[in-house]
Amino acid sequence: MAVSIDRERRMNRSIIRPVAATLVMLLAPQLCTSEPALQSAAGAALYLERERDHASRPLSATLHLRPGSVQIFRPGGVRRQIPMPAGSQRIAEVALSPGDSLVALALKGQVVVTSTAGAVRTQVQGAITFAWCPDAPLLAVVLGRDMPDEAAEPTGLSVWSATSGRRSTFPLFPREVAWLSADTIIYSDWSEIHELSLRDGRDRRSAHRGFLVSPDRRYSLNISPEGSESLWDDLQGTDIRGKVLQALGVRTLWTDTAKRPFWLRSPGASHHLCVPIAGFQRGEAQRRNKDTSGHEIVVVDVERAEVVTTVPGKFLAPTSDLRGALLSVGTGVKDVSLDLP
Repeated sequence: MAVSIDRERRMNRSIIRPVAATLVMLLAPQLCTSEPALQSAAGAALYLERERDHASRPLSATLHLRPGSVQIFRPGGVRRQIPMPAGSQRIAEVALSPGDSLVALALKGQVVVTSTAGAVRTQVQGAITFAWCPDAPLLAVVLGRDMPDEAAEPTGLSVWSATSGRRSTFPLFPREVAWLSADTIIYSDWSEIHELSLRDGRDRRSAHRGFLVSPDRRYSLNISPEGSESLWDDLQGTDIRGKVLQALGVRTLWTDTAKRPFWLRSPGASHHLCVPIAGFQRGEAQRRNKDTSGHEIVVVDVERAEVVTTVPGKFLAPTSDLRGALLSVGTGVKDVSLDLP
């Protein structure tokens, strides 16, 4: 779908009204473990300067790779280093597009998209963060400016089409952004959840209470950079975070500020949440495991509050199709499929 720049002129601006959120913290028993045997079908990108392995060592040293490089990890152990654009010494975020053909990088004050060969496709100045659309070659970019000793201040929302090369800018001020579909963006301003239709440019308050929405659109997760979190059954209007935490046996869904949970998009996984679990949240016996140090990822069916599968290893990134994950295990990196049997 081509995004029209002219549509921003027809946008209706909404008035933001703060709402409160209630958080529940529970601790529960340990869970069973089963491990998928298949590799993922898609790749993932990592900026090695920011990554640590399961034992908290620099991942670049573990893999004997250049620390400041961006690497694409593909199924079967295939790896490729991406040439860096000029001025990319400080990379805050990197992600491979669905289809594995493009790489988006959040640098200091800009977002750059390159091909996997390093050719620059677009540059968005004054940018904070971004989100690839899982269903179409579209990139949502949050515009903003850095504030001394404070979180960056959003100044707008931009959408770039890899197909047409066009970019639209909307007078909205999101803090976090994601996609509901190829023509609808969902975002949080930390007080309300809104949806932006790319068909007509209309902005409206969302019926969802979180900006990370399950594929069946029944459940949503809300996480702020300060660490507050809630998990909602949007049809019932209830916060189900407590019972999901009980099933997981942890106190929080987000133990690594750079590695938040994500919804699986595998066939049959309409409301399955993949949660990275840090080693310190597990027992001493698990933490002594030299290959994982107690780290694991757990897939939970939030409707039933039941664990579907557990895979040992430190979570590094989801695969670009959101059907698998890249893990640090032992002295290497392992890609796993999280498709259900």
